[in-house]
Amino acid sequence: MTGPIVPLELQYRTIELVWDRQYTVLQATLRSCALTCRAWLVPSRRRLFRSLVLGPLNRQEQVDVLASFISASRDVSGAVEQLIITTDDGHFSTSTPPGYVRPQVIPIILAAKSPRLRSLLVYSLNKMSSFPDHIRIVAAVSAITSLRLQSIRIDNVVAFRKMLAMFSSIRELSFINLRQTSTYDVPRLMSLPLDPASAPHSY
Repeated sequence: MTGPIVPLELQYRTIELVWDRQYTVLQATLRSCALTCRAWLVPSRRRLFRSLVLGPLNRQEQVDVLASFISASRDVSGAVEQLIITTDDGHFSTSTPPGYVRPQVIPIILAAKSPRLRSLLVYSLNKMSSFPDHIRIVAAVSAITSLRLQSIRIDNVVAFRKMLAMFSSIRELSFINLRQTSTYDVPRLMSLPLDPASAPHSY
């Protein structure tokens, strides 16, 4: 006797809901799903690349391989919903998603036209006085509606306000561990001019 046939739509939905606090377990589970049958390969890979971490790498060839892979794989570029950018050599937790690449490859990823990209997390930036060019590039993506800044140190309020102004479609704004190197202009930072009718949600 054969078992009941589960509709493909339900199988795909189950793969989308795969999650584990430790990324190594999540990766192993999705890898097993991808090897189960041909029909599960694309949804498993799509789930794996839902979040893409852009940070330091030790070897440039790793960057080149990943950048080429994303550019050539529509199912991967179409899977990216969140970009996580770090400019320091900080350590990520075991729950961090895959894809440690240098921020310079962001234009390649955007050139691949990730239609589902909606969220941006900027993590561990020591100074916001002159924010990096790759943040300017990402800000140009009008589809981004969620911005989260975590472990950011600001020493120039004007530059910080200009960066926020670049994100024209933000609907959700989150600050976590936001610090200033000087205190004389704290009132200016805390009173960002926002139109009440279109102000983003701040948590």
